[in-house]
Amino acid sequence: MLPQPRWLVVAALISGRNFPERPDYHLVCEARFNNEVLSTDPMPHTVQPLFEQELAWELDRSRLKQHRLHRTVLKIQLYAVHTSTPVKEAVGMFMLDLRSCSFSKEYKWFRLLHCKYKGPPEVFCGIYLDTNEGDVVRNQVVKSGFGASLSAADLTPRVLSLREDVERTANSDPTSQRVWHVIGPKALSKKPFLLTLKFGEVSNNLASLIPITKDLSTESHSGFYFSCDILGTSVAASRFDSPVQTNLSPEEHQFFIRSTVGVLRAYFQQISPIPVKLYYGTRCLARALVASDRLLASADSTLQNAVILEGYFQLLPAEPSGKNASSMILTDEDDKPCVSFSLQLRELQDRTPTQIQTSSQPQPICDSVKPNERADHVPGILRQRNWSPARSKSDERTQGIAAHVSLLDAQHKELTKPDKGDDSGVNQSEVGLGNSSPKQFIRRFCYTIELRSLKYFHSSDEETKVYARYVYPPFESGAPVMTMPPVALPRNEEVILPNGFCAFEFAASLPELRERITATPLVVEVFVRSEEPQGSDSLLGRSMIQLGAIFNCPIHKAPNSKSTTQRYAGVAELVSIRSVSENDLSGSGVQSDRIVGQLVYSLLLEDHGPHLMMKDTETEHKQAIISESEMGENKLHKLEDVRSTAEYRTAFELELWRANEEAKFTARLKQREQLLMATLAEEWHKRDNEREAICRKKLSEYQTLEDKLRSTLAELATRECQLAAGETELARIRQETAQQAELKRKETAQQARAEIRELEIQLKMEKTESQRWREQAEELRARYTDLENELNSVRNRLVQAQSHKSSESIDRNRSEQQPASYQLELAKLATELAKSRETIMEARRQLEDAQRGRDRYKHLWTRALHEVARVKQEADFNARQSLARREAELEQLRMRYLNMEEKEIMAKAAGMPESQPAASKTHECVQVYGSTRDRTDSHQNVPDSSGIEQKQSAADSELERLMEERDSLLGTGVYEPDDPIIINLEKRIQDLLSQQ
Repeated sequence: MLPQPRWLVVAALISGRNFPERPDYHLVCEARFNNEVLSTDPMPHTVQPLFEQELAWELDRSRLKQHRLHRTVLKIQLYAVHTSTPVKEAVGMFMLDLRSCSFSKEYKWFRLLHCKYKGPPEVFCGIYLDTNEGDVVRNQVVKSGFGASLSAADLTPRVLSLREDVERTANSDPTSQRVWHVIGPKALSKKPFLLTLKFGEVSNNLASLIPITKDLSTESHSGFYFSCDILGTSVAASRFDSPVQTNLSPEEHQFFIRSTVGVLRAYFQQISPIPVKLYYGTRCLARALVASDRLLASADSTLQNAVILEGYFQLLPAEPSGKNASSMILTDEDDKPCVSFSLQLRELQDRTPTQIQTSSQPQPICDSVKPNERADHVPGILRQRNWSPARSKSDERTQGIAAHVSLLDAQHKELTKPDKGDDSGVNQSEVGLGNSSPKQFIRRFCYTIELRSLKYFHSSDEETKVYARYVYPPFESGAPVMTMPPVALPRNEEVILPNGFCAFEFAASLPELRERITATPLVVEVFVRSEEPQGSDSLLGRSMIQLGAIFNCPIHKAPNSKSTTQRYAGVAELVSIRSVSENDLSGSGVQSDRIVGQLVYSLLLEDHGPHLMMKDTETEHKQAIISESEMGENKLHKLEDVRSTAEYRTAFELELWRANEEAKFTARLKQREQLLMATLAEEWHKRDNEREAICRKKLSEYQTLEDKLRSTLAELATRECQLAAGETELARIRQETAQQAELKRKETAQQARAEIRELEIQLKMEKTESQRWREQAEELRARYTDLENELNSVRNRLVQAQSHKSSESIDRNRSEQQPASYQLELAKLATELAKSRETIMEARRQLEDAQRGRDRYKHLWTRALHEVARVKQEADFNARQSLARREAELEQLRMRYLNMEEKEIMAKAAGMPESQPAASKTHECVQVYGSTRDRTDSHQNVPDSSGIEQKQSAADSELERLMEERDSLLGTGVYEPDDPIIINLEKRIQDLLSQQ
């Protein structure tokens, strides 16, 4: 069963935005996943922090599938950590969904949740899968960060071959014939760099690396040479024939690169160490390992100055183990073979090719030195070794070996040259340091420069971060010395500069050292650190330090040692760059308005005395010369005595025979060895071809199985994505359905409660209205009874009046008018009675409608409300109309009775005394009708004859009922005056009036 592939779940944190500025705090991202907690390196708490780091967890396929089924999320917590205390302050968090991660790198902005800032801050990051089968850089030096996200394919150098890339390079660079190497992703590889590789000197004892048991004569005579592989190219130095005389011409090899500083740092960490091999023909004899990761050791994202990695590296045998180990020439620990090798990297600017070539060459100390001259002819300081607390111990060891070996080589060549009286005839070469004489000895020195602090700074009102930087060419220091990290510089306060200690070790003569240091002062530049990630630092000011002042200090001798020390401490004025130029620094006076601060420093010069190897070499050389001269004299005397003897001739012949036989035996052994090697090579090639065939077959089978497996995995991934999408869609539909059902249920319940509340109010109103109609019906019944009683009383009075007709002698006309008035009164009463009955019937009908509407409220509650309102309006309108009609009729009857009374009064005035009873009757009728209008009882005015009153009241009530019925029918608008019903009612009313 094949093992499951293991993948990396990578959370890439790129940058952030909308963060507040907190100089005293650092940001740390922490995540817990798969029972493992990972965190990023602390980053400055700025507005736009740059993380550029990655957190990775290793999982197999089954574990990853289980996390996806459980819908596991990756929770990343951000903390703010104070620089002085380890307390972590929670800032916020965001979550990454593990189901969305794939092999494609996708980044987006995530807003911080539960954040204490008002921003709200956001983090630009992404989550993806990466293989763990060798595609990722396995170098342990590469930490989790930007370099860890680069695969092996990204870190493989490639040559520009596309036409558009060549045209772009030719347009930006006047030398379009260059070969450009691209390292890293194409979108990031935009900055041009120049990498210079140089093979330097080779120390002695190189012959100790040649094996004794192997004969180099079988190789093709192509000489010795050094070679190394870099950027996919094999670079070889100049060849030399003898391992004793290694005269290498100092030639440089240049490579033009397009990449970024971060990618180059990851590349040099991946290829570290670089093997520098020593070849003879095609056979590798030895190799040296160069730690290329030291070239870009700092974490800066920009390369402001050129970085140099140079030194002497020890050569180790190619086969140090086994039986060959005993065949190597053993050497002392201090006399091991070394090779000088240097790498220089710098960023190219928009300059001409001549300027690039000129700036890439190292600056020599003396202008008269040519590139092809030997190192022992270079005057001045031989080598130097820089040391500071920020540098590692491996750098000290490498540069210490370089200084030690170079001093051995120079002093050995200087002291082993023959004197003037020697018979060899070789003239003494000049070895001088400037104007010094050959008698002056070279001593070992250690010059220590320490930049301690800055004080009395009053250049700006706001607090800035600064650092000091200097380069001193007389010490052959190509790399600048900087006091990193930058420190905040408050106004008018003193701050300590970190990592300001640097020591230079070298060998030189005292007069030359004094002359060089006194002539060239040390210029220290103070820079203001830019807050922007891609911004350039600005120069704040310069300060000049006279290193020659150390020679004026007293000399202190160390106890129990031959070394001496000289100490000096001083303060240098920091001059603003805005008010003085570079030429003014050499002047003696500085105006007070140009000074922006003071730089506190200390100097220490240690003299360790003459080099010990120089004395040892001189003594050994003299002893060797004396011993050789003595041996030569002894040999001359012995040759005269021995060569003339027979024993000597016999021994000589025997030695010749032995040499001849040894040569024959060696030839036979070589011939046999060649036959055996040919047979072995043939058999080996045969077996190798068989193994290659089997390997190709297995590889083809494995490739087929791998393709099938990949296709199956792709199908499974597609199905899984489809199932996940379907599950998400189903959950969304279920949620929407549940939300809609709940919303409809709430709306229905709310609507039902509102309708029930409204119908209850309407029911209460209908009950109140029904009660009012019942009371009104009772009132109308009582009024109806009163009207009937009044009608009976009127009829009785009419009957009594008719009984008196025979006894009275009144005019026929008067007697005819009186019944007519009675009939009118009777008709009026009948009309009022009819109206009352009609009102009662209308009230009963409305009551029945209200009862029926009450039963229909369960189905038509809203419609019943409008119907009840309409019925109410009609009832009020009818009541007002009936009341108006009654008032009009009563007013008409009153006017009619008044006219009749006026006529009676006029007749009485004319002398008709017999009309007195009629006038009294008319007055009684008026009083009766007046009492009817005012709804008062008029029983006091009833005549004594009860029968006549009853008849008269019955006739009046009938007349009133008929008139009211006629008026109500006409008021409805349904009947017209010419309808039969209205005509019949008019006829009956006329009959009653005629009867009266």
